[in-house]
Order: sequence, then C-alpha cells, then structure tokens
Amino acid sequence: PPSDPGPTLPYLLLTADFAGRILLTISTVHVFGTYVADIISCEGPSMMPTIHPAGDVVLVEMVTHRLWGIGGGADRAGDRRREGRARAR
Repeated sequence: PPSDPGPTLPYLLLTADFAGRILLTISTVHVFGTYVADIISCEGPSMMPTIHPAGDVVLVEMVTHRLWGIGGGADRAGDRRREGRARAR
C-alpha cells in the first residue's frame, strides 16, 4: 500500500495562518506606534507637578502634527529664538 504522508498538510496550513496573524499583529502595532499614538513612561522632575517625578504613563498622539503641522505659537517662538541668536552674533 502507498505510504500515508499523515496529517502534515493541515499542520502546515495552521502554522502558516498563525505566522501570518503574528506578522499582521506586529505590523499593526508598529504602524500604530509610529504614526498614530504611542504609550511612554515619563520620569524626572522637569515636568513637575504635571508629571510625577517617580514616573507616569503618557499617551502621545502623533496625528495632529502630521495633519496640520506645528501650531503657530511654536513657530513664532522658534523664530524669536533664531532672531535672538542672529542679533547676538
């Protein structure tokens, strides 16, 4: 009688499906963390009292500056710093 290869094909399909789902999950997490939002832990006294010096978890969104750019106040403050440096020279 011909030899039966056994149930290897269903296991291969299951493994390929599982690997595809893992790859999709890793890709989704990477794209979300790069382009939408990221969760970070902040530590240190520089933002007291807003951020606790022992550390807080902060959600940082990254969509606003990609859609509308940096706000006018930030641009003007940067321009003033550059003008001050130019005058100092």
